[in-house]
Amino acid sequence: MAVAAIVLGAAMLGVGITSTLSNDKAPTTTTKPEEPKAVEAPKPEEPKAEPKPEEPKEPLPPGWTEEKDAMGETYYVSPKNHSQWERPTAEDEKRKEAKHAVAAAAEEVTTSLAENRKTHEAVEEAEKKLETARSSGNEDVSAEEEELKKAKEEDEVTLKAYNKAVNDLEDAEAKLKTVTGARRRGTRKRVQTFRRRSKRSSKNERQRLGH
Repeated sequence: MAVAAIVLGAAMLGVGITSTLSNDKAPTTTTKPEEPKAVEAPKPEEPKAEPKPEEPKEPLPPGWTEEKDAMGETYYVSPKNHSQWERPTAEDEKRKEAKHAVAAAAEEVTTSLAENRKTHEAVEEAEKKLETARSSGNEDVSAEEEELKKAKEEDEVTLKAYNKAVNDLEDAEAKLKTVTGARRRGTRKRVQTFRRRSKRSSKNERQRLGH
């Protein structure tokens, strides 16, 4: 019995030692800490384009007004109550005025030339009457002479008006050229034609007046 007890005790002692050794050698499981994720730096915001300030608008020419239609669109009304979509400028008005001045001057030249032709015809008619009266042997031709004198005076007035109209046309053309930088096509030729007529009329008038 004593031997058996010794063997049993030794066996139990060996088991304890083995268990202890086994526990000492058992690997320990450790949890590795997670590596921090790389944080992306925020992208710099692109600077916003600042709205360009509106350029100051040129004031409307005198008499013009700015209006809105039913759709909110802007249009412009002239002093003569004519409407347009384009914003008028002072330069536009100068060009229009210069063109109107040329047209009016050209019309005046045409009118004065027609009047001068009438007075020329009246002078010619009075001269024929005087010649007829003299050739018929009439001693008193004072009435015919007075009529011819009056016709010549009227002819001289219309001739001066015609010359003035031609000068005004040339001045208007020069102003138009200054404003637009170009002369209207055919105007120089027209003015030269008027000049030739004027010179021819003046020469005929001097001959009739005996100068």
